[in-house]
Amino acid sequence: MKPRRRTLDETVAATSRPVPPVPDQGDLVDHWHECGLLDDAQVDALGGEQQ
Repeated sequence: MKPRRRTLDETVAATSRPVPPVPDQGDLVDHWHECGLLDDAQVDALGGEQQ
């Protein structure tokens, strides 16, 4: 017997759970912005904070 396939709603719910931050881990979006790899519009699109 094959296991039951997840529905689209179950898959979306499983992948959209918030992931708790790791202590002392910096935000990559902020880091990339500080390094000049992302401009302000890209930071906004990714949901990072502008400094």
